[in-house]
Amino acid sequence: MKNIPIAVAFLASIGCSYILLSNNKQDMNDYQSNAVGIQIGVFKNLDNAEYLQNRLGGYIIKDNDVYRIYYGILKNYDNISFITNYLKNMGISYYLSDMNLKDDVLNALTTYEEKVYKEKSDETRLQMILDFIKNYEEVI
Repeated sequence: MKNIPIAVAFLASIGCSYILLSNNKQDMNDYQSNAVGIQIGVFKNLDNAEYLQNRLGGYIIKDNDVYRIYYGILKNYDNISFITNYLKNMGISYYLSDMNLKDDVLNALTTYEEKVYKEKSDETRLQMILDFIKNYEEVI
C-alpha cells in the first residue's frame, strides 16, 4: 500500500517525459549538424585575425566579441578531406565545427560542392570553397 503513491508518481513522470520528448523531437532534429565549418583561427583582436588571414588565407567572420577565420563550410566528405589534407600539408592547424544549415543554404551548398568536386585545379577548388563562405557569411 505504501508503494502505490511512489509507483503512480514514477509512472506519471515517465508519461510526462515521453510527452515532452516526443513534442520536442522535431526541435532536437533542428540542431543536428548537417555541415562542417573548417576554422583555422579565432582572435579577440581584428588586426591579429587579418594578419593570419593575410598569411594563410581564409575568411574572417565576426562572431560576438571574437573574429573567426574559416577556410570552408562543407558537407561532402571528399571536399572536407581535400581541404583538411591541404591544411595538414601546409602545416596549418584547423578545427572542425558542426553546423546546422537551413534547407535553402544546404541545397545551395550541395549544388556548389558538386561543382567544386568536379574541378580539376586544386587552386580553383580552394578558391571556390572560400567563395561559398563569402556568399553565405550569415550562416556561420
